[in-house]
Amino acid sequence: MGADDAGHRCMLHSLRRPMPVPPAMKRRIRRVLETEAPHQLQVDENLDDVILLWRAFERSFSPVGVPYDATSIAKKARDAIEEAIAHVGIGDLEEVRELARLMRKFDGATDSTIDDWFLRDVGPEELATRRREWRLRLDRLAEAGLAPASRWAPRDSGDLARVIYAVRNGVLHGSLETTADLVQRVIPQVRAGLMSLCVARVAVLEKTTLVGARAYLSR
Repeated sequence: MGADDAGHRCMLHSLRRPMPVPPAMKRRIRRVLETEAPHQLQVDENLDDVILLWRAFERSFSPVGVPYDATSIAKKARDAIEEAIAHVGIGDLEEVRELARLMRKFDGATDSTIDDWFLRDVGPEELATRRREWRLRLDRLAEAGLAPASRWAPRDSGDLARVIYAVRNGVLHGSLETTADLVQRVIPQVRAGLMSLCVARVAVLEKTTLVGARAYLSR
């Protein structure tokens, strides 16, 4: 077994070790859950909730006091998203599947749109190749969301995790134009999908079901 494989297994093991739900995670999730009429939120309010939910999700694998490393956080985030989906099953995460389906909105998107959403830190020499990779990833994810839940594969969870992390970067760094139609259409579903993933992550940490996780969050 190579060093990379050993490191990956060690990271997954660390994610799966029993640990309590951090109080900050629970507090932030409950704050968003208590939002009245979420369908009436303005795009800026949705963006605020996406940031709050992401910080809640991140707290589950990045404890306070641990030095911040962007590469490590990105990998742990993808692993945590994949683990949450595997734990509860994509069939019970309809908001996540709808987010996957919405990736079809990027079909025919301009290069600058793809760059703004997914490639903000990529150098010019890599852009053409990375754009092709992202277009293929978005197409695959849209197809996975449209297909029956039984056909969802681990690769689809990986694609979704990369999308969510890239959108997280765009939201945190303000690279998305809030008046753009695509932002107004997609970001509310990012909020809804990330909320579902936060509850699923609680289910992982509490070793329970989605119903059990919701009950835990209501206490």
